[in-house]
Amino acid sequence: VEEELYRFMRKVFLSLIEKDNNLGNFPYAVQGRDYTLKDVEFHKPNFGTYTYIIRSSPIKSALHTYLNDRTLKDFIFAEVPSFIRTMQSVRNESIHGDTTAFNECNRIRDEVIGIGRSGMLSEFTIFDK
Repeated sequence: VEEELYRFMRKVFLSLIEKDNNLGNFPYAVQGRDYTLKDVEFHKPNFGTYTYIIRSSPIKSALHTYLNDRTLKDFIFAEVPSFIRTMQSVRNESIHGDTTAFNECNRIRDEVIGIGRSGMLSEFTIFDK
């Protein structure tokens, strides 16, 4: 899941840099290390960093300016952060708290792979053009 998110967001960010080279200098940090948006080609941000980057004013503005596909914009601004929050909550609880309940694991699995509906993995690949 993390790899598909990375591949998708890397493509989005690198396409923005192609449109506006100055965006490549947009700074962000991951676990105390400083990066710029052009570094995303070789360094994976963590879940929270994607949300930070997407919601930052310069990137948000560039996404609105350069993406013509309304469905893709909605996916990036609404679905991706929602998915990240879900994954963070399950992951953080499993790492720092109690074991994740079986029914919660099934719910997340259904959301990720798309049991009974479109899943996040399939949506990442739909937009990965």
